Amino acid sequence: MIIQILKEYGGRMEYKVLRKYAGTKEVSIHEAKQGPLLLPGILLCRMDSKEVEKLNNWVQDPENQLILVPSWTELNLKEIFNTSTELSVVRGKDLVYEDIHCFYRIEGKVNDIFFQNDSGIFGVHYRKDTGSGVITIITLPLFDYKLTGKHDEFRRLFYQCLVDRKTEKKEEASADGFILSDVHLYTIMLLAAGYGINADLVEYIRVFFGYKTTPEEAEKAVNDLRNNGFIIEKGVSEKSKKLIEDKKLKAFVNVLRERRLKDEW
Repeated sequence: MIIQILKEYGGRMEYKVLRKYAGTKEVSIHEAKQGPLLLPGILLCRMDSKEVEKLNNWVQDPENQLILVPSWTELNLKEIFNTSTELSVVRGKDLVYEDIHCFYRIEGKVNDIFFQNDSGIFGVHYRKDTGSGVITIITLPLFDYKLTGKHDEFRRLFYQCLVDRKTEKKEEASADGFILSDVHLYTIMLLAAGYGINADLVEYIRVFFGYKTTPEEAEKAVNDLRNNGFIIEKGVSEKSKKLIEDKKLKAFVNVLRERRLKDEW
């Protein structure tokens, strides 16, 4: 999964911890593409009205997920995102979720709750309507650099918060008429970044792209790409490289490559 982060805040500790969990791509608020964007909630207070308007417009796209995480301050999110229900983050005492101590909880009438116990609500998805994107609010300290010993557990919890983007399959024809699906494109990008064709391909696609495929679907995609000249014995062909360039995917491939090299190190 590639998570977009705001480049002007790229040095924040939350983002440094995020890079241990997933691949990231730095963007400005005006350059954000489709997909997930992670933002420490406290930064909402630092945005001017134009940036808030841009963020609101961006999250209207049903393909987008805005993930708001600690650090927090008390905020009325209804005022920022014009939600149809009361929604706010408030400070609390003695807040514990699965032995994780928290400083903030969520208040509001939201149906999609994924972290909750008797102490309060710590994770929700809010969608204004079926045609808009998702605002995910998390108050668990999943990106606290001081809690290094819990980062494996926090990574697992974080992936529970990601919205499954497996809706209808987007397909498009290449120049020679071969129909490219999402799985074809994901496979090409992973191979271009140096990941091998092996049993882990399904997991790579899930982790980096948030897409739940099957071993059978992944194997078929690899065979399709071989048969249509996108994969050669040593990796991706010139045909794949041109596709990556034409679709402006080079930056994402570079992020995947950097993540692979870090994992190998």
